Amino acid sequence: MRKILLITFLLTISCQEKDEKFTDKEICQYLEKMVENDQRYRFEIMDSTISSIKKDSLLKLQKKLDNQNTELLIEIINQKGWPQPDSLNCEDNYPTFLVFRHADKKYFDTIQKLINHEMEKGKMNESNYMFIENHLKGRPDFQIKEGK
Repeated sequence: MRKILLITFLLTISCQEKDEKFTDKEICQYLEKMVENDQRYRFEIMDSTISSIKKDSLLKLQKKLDNQNTELLIEIINQKGWPQPDSLNCEDNYPTFLVFRHADKKYFDTIQKLINHEMEKGKMNESNYMFIENHLKGRPDFQIKEGK
């Protein structure tokens, strides 16, 4: 519960300071929390031994976290571009693409524009783009291209 309150607090602060840029240190902290919250309830939800009532409750909690993560990542990208942990001097290399991989459909148009723009600028690697775009297209089977 403390962690949910922390992310809510961080989101509130970030919304109040829209004109200010995120610092690299803040982005690293946000990325760490987003990736942690992205997986918060997912494994428990997949547990076949839990009741459907508990599963539904966990799904609602996870969806709320996913929406918060998505909105924060959109804001970070709008202000600083696609987060690259190496250039931000983050301690870890967070799989940020997971945030958009679990985004709700209501964000799809915004995300598609953002990732297209970031790819054009060379700020995003192709595998991250591919995984996110696959989600935006309904997660069809990946087509492996054979080189000639």
